[in-house]
Amino acid sequence: MNSWDKYKAINASLEKDFLCIPPYYSVTRPFIDESYDDLIKNGSCAGRIMGLITSPFQRAYQLEYRYKQCEIFEDFIPAIEHSLYDFAAGNWVCAYLSFLPIVESVIRKFTHGRISEDDGIKKHATELINEYKSIMSQVYEDERKPIKEGLISHLSRILEDTLFDRFNQYYAKGHKVVFNRNLTLHKLEGVNNFVEGTTNSARLLLILDIFAELWLMRDANKYAQNTLYIEPDENLDYQIRLRLYNKLFLQTLGASDLFYIDEVLMSTKSDEEKKGLVALLEMQAASLLPKSSSEIGDWIKNCARYTAERISGIKERNK
Repeated sequence: MNSWDKYKAINASLEKDFLCIPPYYSVTRPFIDESYDDLIKNGSCAGRIMGLITSPFQRAYQLEYRYKQCEIFEDFIPAIEHSLYDFAAGNWVCAYLSFLPIVESVIRKFTHGRISEDDGIKKHATELINEYKSIMSQVYEDERKPIKEGLISHLSRILEDTLFDRFNQYYAKGHKVVFNRNLTLHKLEGVNNFVEGTTNSARLLLILDIFAELWLMRDANKYAQNTLYIEPDENLDYQIRLRLYNKLFLQTLGASDLFYIDEVLMSTKSDEEKKGLVALLEMQAASLLPKSSSEIGDWIKNCARYTAERISGIKERNK
């Protein structure tokens, strides 16, 4: 079996997980071979795909060299920045509930002026998919055709037949998991535990990644500049994000503050264990506060100066 046959087989196996092979430069032939081996040995390679989508490197790369380079993302970069912070920090509830409207906003930005704002989101999604089909008809007409077919097929399956279904439409399809905008935003289904929240967040990130990839492909020169000629080691914004996401991810491996919510406040810990945690948190908070009256004065001044600088910077950017 050649690599393209493996590519198709992997994508077919990922449909039940609402995933597909991501449109990343790091998806090489060895990656396809290893993913296919996982599929044959374990019956699934979804874990490998999820790991790639959610890796700190990939998130920093996508934001710097994809989202920021696409006009349809421009208005939403602040929301994406904060949502990715939550995702990296393990705050899966806030991340997922933020990514849902971001996906819808990008779709509506893409179709702005083409169809009525009052039309349902599925109609906007269909318009986007049809436009991408037209764009992609001009590229990858060689042996790489499975790449574009896989991406377009995934968008259609998720946006037209899954994510925006009404309640009963979704229930009738018998999916084993909840990956649906209406059920989540109106009934908080699909966001009730760590696995649901992180998995659904990754699925939405994949959708955003496909949007950005196909949009950027419209301009061959710009695509090449942000794929073949980038220098991540020299890009300070990229380096900051990469190290921030790495740090946040490593913090989730231990007893982070979110751990206290999940494992203490939402569990049946004893009163003695909770008393110990109260003392620990009190000690941690005290260590952050200034110790003398002069330090308190300096601390207040610095807080005020920092707040003023932030407000000034926001006003400047919004001019």
